[in-house]
Amino acid sequence: MSVSIKRLNSSDADFSQQLDQLLSWQTTNDPQLAATVADIIRNIREQGDAALLDYTCRFDRLSAQSMSDLVIERDELHAARAAIEDDQREALEHAAKRIRAYHEQQLTGDWTWHDEQGNRLGQQVRPLDRAGLYVPGGKASY
Repeated sequence: MSVSIKRLNSSDADFSQQLDQLLSWQTTNDPQLAATVADIIRNIREQGDAALLDYTCRFDRLSAQSMSDLVIERDELHAARAAIEDDQREALEHAAKRIRAYHEQQLTGDWTWHDEQGNRLGQQVRPLDRAGLYVPGGKASY
Protein backbone atom coordinates (compact mmCIF):
# COMPACT_ATOMS: atom_id res chain seq x y z
CA MET A 1 0.00 0.00 0.00
CA SER A 2 1.43 3.36 -1.00
CA VAL A 3 0.70 6.40 1.13
CA SER A 4 1.05 9.88 -0.24
CA ILE A 5 2.35 12.35 2.32
CA LYS A 6 1.51 15.99 1.69
CA ARG A 7 4.28 18.29 2.86
CA LEU A 8 3.57 22.00 3.22
CA ASN A 9 6.25 24.65 3.25
CA SER A 10 5.28 28.06 4.60
CA SER A 11 7.77 29.76 2.28
CA ASP A 12 6.02 28.43 -0.85
CA ALA A 13 4.21 31.12 -2.83
CA ASP A 14 0.97 29.11 -2.78
CA PHE A 15 1.24 28.04 0.87
CA SER A 16 -1.91 29.90 1.92
CA GLN A 17 -3.89 28.28 -0.89
CA GLN A 18 -2.58 24.83 0.01
CA LEU A 19 -3.40 25.33 3.67
CA ASP A 20 -6.88 26.71 2.91
CA GLN A 21 -7.58 23.71 0.68
CA LEU A 22 -6.39 21.32 3.37
CA LEU A 23 -8.54 22.99 6.02
CA SER A 24 -11.61 23.39 3.80
CA TRP A 25 -12.66 19.80 4.48
CA GLN A 26 -14.73 20.33 7.59
CA THR A 27 -16.07 17.44 9.62
CA THR A 28 -16.26 19.15 12.96
CA ASN A 29 -19.85 20.26 12.39
CA ASP A 30 -21.13 16.82 11.45
CA PRO A 31 -23.50 15.74 14.26
CA GLN A 32 -23.32 12.07 13.25
CA LEU A 33 -19.53 12.13 13.42
CA ALA A 34 -19.60 13.78 16.84
CA ALA A 35 -22.09 11.16 18.09
CA THR A 36 -19.97 8.31 16.75
CA VAL A 37 -16.83 9.67 18.41
CA ALA A 38 -18.70 10.15 21.69
CA ASP A 39 -19.90 6.52 21.53
CA ILE A 40 -16.38 5.26 20.91
CA ILE A 41 -14.98 7.25 23.82
CA ARG A 42 -17.80 6.10 26.12
CA ASN A 43 -17.30 2.45 25.13
CA ILE A 44 -13.57 2.60 25.75
CA ARG A 45 -14.09 4.28 29.13
CA GLU A 46 -16.63 1.63 30.14
CA GLN A 47 -15.06 -1.49 28.61
CA GLY A 48 -11.39 -0.51 28.54
CA ASP A 49 -8.99 -2.64 26.52
CA ALA A 50 -11.76 -4.97 25.29
CA ALA A 51 -13.42 -2.07 23.46
CA LEU A 52 -10.09 -0.84 22.14
CA LEU A 53 -9.30 -4.30 20.75
CA ASP A 54 -12.75 -4.45 19.15
CA TYR A 55 -12.26 -1.07 17.44
CA THR A 56 -8.77 -2.11 16.33
CA CYS A 57 -10.29 -5.15 14.63
CA ARG A 58 -13.17 -3.17 13.15
CA PHE A 59 -11.35 -0.06 11.92
CA ASP A 60 -7.81 -1.30 11.34
CA ARG A 61 -8.72 -4.85 10.36
CA LEU A 62 -6.12 -6.15 12.77
CA SER A 63 -7.11 -9.15 14.82
CA ALA A 64 -5.57 -8.72 18.27
CA GLN A 65 -6.53 -10.84 21.24
CA SER A 66 -4.64 -8.78 23.82
CA MET A 67 -2.92 -5.44 24.12
CA SER A 68 0.46 -7.15 23.83
CA ASP A 69 -0.55 -8.20 20.30
CA LEU A 70 -0.48 -4.49 19.39
CA VAL A 71 3.17 -4.05 20.34
CA ILE A 72 5.37 -3.59 17.28
CA GLU A 73 8.78 -5.14 17.78
CA ARG A 74 11.97 -3.35 16.78
CA ASP A 75 12.71 -5.70 13.84
CA GLU A 76 9.21 -5.06 12.44
CA LEU A 77 9.77 -1.31 12.70
CA HIS A 78 13.10 -1.59 10.87
CA ALA A 79 11.51 -3.70 8.13
CA ALA A 80 8.66 -1.22 7.71
CA ARG A 81 11.11 1.68 7.55
CA ALA A 82 13.16 -0.08 4.90
CA ALA A 83 10.05 -0.79 2.82
CA ILE A 84 8.97 2.81 2.26
CA GLU A 85 10.26 5.01 -0.53
CA ASP A 86 13.17 7.34 0.21
CA ASP A 87 11.17 10.56 -0.27
CA GLN A 88 8.44 9.36 2.09
CA ARG A 89 10.97 8.26 4.70
CA GLU A 90 12.75 11.62 4.42
CA ALA A 91 9.44 13.47 4.85
CA LEU A 92 8.61 11.42 7.96
CA GLU A 93 12.10 11.93 9.39
CA HIS A 94 11.81 15.67 8.74
CA ALA A 95 8.42 15.75 10.51
CA ALA A 96 9.81 13.75 13.44
CA LYS A 97 12.76 16.15 13.75
CA ARG A 98 10.42 19.16 13.83
CA ILE A 99 8.07 17.51 16.34
CA ARG A 100 11.00 16.56 18.59
CA ALA A 101 12.46 20.09 18.43
CA TYR A 102 9.09 21.60 19.30
CA HIS A 103 8.46 19.36 22.28
CA GLU A 104 11.99 19.75 23.61
CA GLN A 105 11.01 23.36 24.22
CA GLN A 106 8.23 22.13 26.52
CA LEU A 107 10.56 20.20 28.80
CA THR A 108 11.18 21.64 32.19
CA GLY A 109 13.65 20.35 34.69
CA ASP A 110 13.00 18.68 38.00
CA TRP A 111 12.03 21.00 40.83
CA THR A 112 11.06 20.68 44.47
CA TRP A 113 9.99 22.93 47.29
CA HIS A 114 8.63 22.55 50.81
CA ASP A 115 5.26 23.97 51.76
CA GLU A 116 4.29 25.53 55.08
CA GLN A 117 3.59 22.09 56.59
CA GLY A 118 7.02 20.80 55.61
CA ASN A 119 5.75 18.62 52.73
CA ARG A 120 8.19 18.17 49.91
CA LEU A 121 6.41 18.91 46.62
CA GLY A 122 7.73 18.98 43.11
CA GLN A 123 8.06 17.47 39.71
CA GLN A 124 10.34 14.89 38.16
CA VAL A 125 10.56 14.81 34.37
CA ARG A 126 11.37 11.34 33.05
CA PRO A 127 11.07 9.78 29.59
CA LEU A 128 8.57 7.00 28.98
CA ASP A 129 9.77 3.48 28.22
CA ARG A 130 7.15 3.13 25.51
CA ALA A 131 4.01 4.80 24.26
CA GLY A 132 1.08 3.98 22.04
CA LEU A 133 0.31 6.15 19.08
CA TYR A 134 -2.70 6.32 16.80
CA VAL A 135 -2.23 8.41 13.68
CA PRO A 136 -5.55 8.98 11.95
CA GLY A 137 -5.98 10.16 8.40
CA GLY A 138 -8.18 13.13 7.68
CA LYS A 139 -6.69 16.58 7.56
CA ALA A 140 -3.23 15.57 8.75
CA SER A 141 -0.38 17.08 6.80
CA TYR A 142 3.26 16.62 7.69
